[in-house]
Amino acid sequence: MVINEIFLNRRMQWGYRGDPHFWDYLRKNLSNEDISISEEELEAKIFAMFEKVTGEVLEEDERYYVKEFDDREGMSAGYLCGSWWLENGIPQLKSNLRYLKEEPDILLEIYDIKNNLQRYFVAKEIDNMIIGGFCKQRGCAGCFKYRGGWYYYYVKDNEIPLFNGPYDIKNIPVALAKHFKKHFKKIEIEFTDAHMEKVYASLYFESFEAINEYLDNIKDEDK
Repeated sequence: MVINEIFLNRRMQWGYRGDPHFWDYLRKNLSNEDISISEEELEAKIFAMFEKVTGEVLEEDERYYVKEFDDREGMSAGYLCGSWWLENGIPQLKSNLRYLKEEPDILLEIYDIKNNLQRYFVAKEIDNMIIGGFCKQRGCAGCFKYRGGWYYYYVKDNEIPLFNGPYDIKNIPVALAKHFKKHFKKIEIEFTDAHMEKVYASLYFESFEAINEYLDNIKDEDK
């Protein structure tokens, strides 16, 4: 088994316009790696390929120009963002690899969520969400799976995350649409506030510890 599926979950905001081109470059050159590769080995290969295409070491707060990635479609065309790869791109790929090894079905769930989100959002808006991963940077938003349930989250201006859930695979797209209702397409909305109350709309948490406490209490009550 190879790791090509880790590149299908290419979510969220990019740093600069050259970053998606480097993502495609990694997919072309790493997709046939055996799944036995470790996260550390994957990271080392990405660092090596980054240095190969840029001629420089990947570092935070730096940007790198690669002529082959310049599609002339904006001021940052051809540029790679060091901070984005260190804080978002590489962690996302490592997370995808972990899912592929431990919970391969979760990648299929991510694809299902993205497909269902097309009923409520345009493609660009979906790309700006982080589906299947958690990013702690201010302003980031999306959903991830944790202890069997899906959670919507948003990182507030004070960098404190707000979590909402748990949802099942069917209702997490609804939750995302509810929270991002200003982005709705001009379609007939298929759910009501009453419906949202049935899918845990009132359960909010500000830390993973709070989520764990809630889930542990539910578990104890079921004993």
